[in-house]
Amino acid sequence: MKIFQSALLVWLLVGCSQHPHGTVSLAIVDASAKREPEYLDIACTAAIDNRTGSSLTVTSSFFSAFDGLSMVVMSNDGQQLAAQSYVMHQSPSSAEGHPFVLPPGRTTHEMRIPVFALTNAPAEVGLQLVGHLPRSAFTAGVTSGIVRVTVK
Repeated sequence: MKIFQSALLVWLLVGCSQHPHGTVSLAIVDASAKREPEYLDIACTAAIDNRTGSSLTVTSSFFSAFDGLSMVVMSNDGQQLAAQSYVMHQSPSSAEGHPFVLPPGRTTHEMRIPVFALTNAPAEVGLQLVGHLPRSAFTAGVTSGIVRVTVK
């Protein structure tokens, strides 16, 4: 029993160091996908729910707290068709980065991600955001659920 209690204590301490006083989750609130001649154009509203109990500061050389995310595009059977970083098509605005504050609660952001590796998308795809919060106190990764969309 003592070994189990010690292991549980270590697990809790490690978990708390990765998740300061709570957790952070990621969701896709709304999404669409449209075929373009040279890429699949994905638009979505992403939401980060900060349940750590305090503000988190994310530092990015680009333009938002959402810059550490990538879009994964999947077939109906769950096979990954492509993955594209949100900042792939952007130019950095600062080498040292800008601070972006995520207050406790939900923060949403409109994202547009051109997926260049997928010009022949099927009629329906699954979309999932994955990534991290760059240079923040929250060191664990974040992953949204999968959202199914019809490709137009």
